[in-house]
Amino acid sequence: MKIIGWEMGRLLVLFPPVEIIPHRGIYLPAAIESIRNEFLFTEYPDLSRSIDQLDNEGYKFKQGVLNSSGENIAISEFAIFGDGISITCRDTEQAESVWAKFFSWGKSAIGLREFSRAPSKYFRSQIVVEFEKNIENLFVNFSTISGIVGESMKYTPHKNENIGFIRFAIGADNTKIAGLNPVPFTIERRVGSPFEHNRFFCEAPLPTDKHVKALEAIETRLSSA
Repeated sequence: MKIIGWEMGRLLVLFPPVEIIPHRGIYLPAAIESIRNEFLFTEYPDLSRSIDQLDNEGYKFKQGVLNSSGENIAISEFAIFGDGISITCRDTEQAESVWAKFFSWGKSAIGLREFSRAPSKYFRSQIVVEFEKNIENLFVNFSTISGIVGESMKYTPHKNENIGFIRFAIGADNTKIAGLNPVPFTIERRVGSPFEHNRFFCEAPLPTDKHVKALEAIETRLSSA
């Protein structure tokens, strides 16, 4: 398997903000300015808008950077909501580095307090990969099923087009999950990529490294199918 690109790694940290906000409160304009300056965000919350609007949509900072061990980590978005914080970077490891830096910095800079109970963390990883072998090999009777579909296509304007695998998804029963619903583990043919390239957009509710390992395990199964 070849990784073509890292689309996104998102960390969502859920907690009641009242748990870490300093007892004396926070002066919002000063806090926003401090966060903007620390992470060099080029976009930040517009305080000319009403607080109700910002509370509903989130306090969103975009296009920032964190220097960690000599590496510049690009921060696509850092958003503060009424129930937690969302951080989007290239991968979830980077997002976790940003969270760790923000919280340690925030304790001294804006007076954040330690958690009395560890917050819940949720992940979302998006990667573009190319498999060495056809993913159709994972499915018994795929050629038979695709033949049936191909035969039915003769009644459409697409009767001469190739028929192949497009999308595969496995997910939890969201009716049994309270609160935030995780995205399904998805492998979907990359839009605009010819079938012969075996290029796929992959998404999972996992840390990026665990996502990659799962895809590598699938690749191994393709090789033995």
